[in-house]
Amino acid sequence: MWIDTHCHTKYSYDNWLEPLDLIRRAKALGLDGAVITEHYSYEASAPVEQVGRDEGFLILRGSEIATDRGHLLAYGVEDDGWNIWGVTAICRWKRSSNASTVSAAFAPRPIPSATWGWPA
Repeated sequence: MWIDTHCHTKYSYDNWLEPLDLIRRAKALGLDGAVITEHYSYEASAPVEQVGRDEGFLILRGSEIATDRGHLLAYGVEDDGWNIWGVTAICRWKRSSNASTVSAAFAPRPIPSATWGWPA
């Protein structure tokens, strides 16, 4: 199963794609699913999830979190209550919930416990 784990639609304001266009492009590329990680908001991906159901395409939801040390992709979040914290608070929250985070891109300094294999 091939799933893109870092996708944005027009709801992130840095991509022009409508949710339906993103899903159709992903299907055309042979993907089996996508994780929608809109910037700063888990709730912004709700319309994309519905379009995915309508199209018979797996859509999972997460969020891209901007921190004082770089961006993190958060998976397993359930609402937007976390989106004003710094990286230390995000990592502490992650350890006390069912969420996971990974670095969205190269960070100038390591983000503690944000990626697999780094100490907590």
